[in-house]
Amino acid sequence: MTGRVAGAARQAWRLLGRRGVSLLFVGMLGLVLAASLTVLPPGQMAAYTALAALAPLPVWASAWMVSALLCWFQAFRRQDRIAFATATAMWWLYGIAYLLGVVNGLNPRGWVGGLIWLAFGGWLNLIATWPEAPPAPAGPVREE
Repeated sequence: MTGRVAGAARQAWRLLGRRGVSLLFVGMLGLVLAASLTVLPPGQMAAYTALAALAPLPVWASAWMVSALLCWFQAFRRQDRIAFATATAMWWLYGIAYLLGVVNGLNPRGWVGGLIWLAFGGWLNLIATWPEAPPAPAGPVREE
């Protein structure tokens, strides 16, 4: 059973490539962020004051959801630039929102999160420049 799972994972990796797998991962994170903004426990709103000052949290949640779904859809397609551009913009926008919270005093420790969001957006932008590796041969290669 474990061999089948590993074989299926290798096959999926070959079909999706590094860029597609990266988009699936970023899409998963986007869905988690959307859910976290949708269901806030009582007393947690203070942590999101800076974000809510720029746009209502349901708007942020919707933007993360759209970005995530776009990443998942384009992970399986050859043309994935729109997903990478949208996701990178979301990560950078979130980072800038956190840094604005520092500047206007709504989130004094927001610089930590802001720098993390911006760094992740930069990493995602770097992945967007990777050429996709050529597909691996289907079977073992024999030398003659």
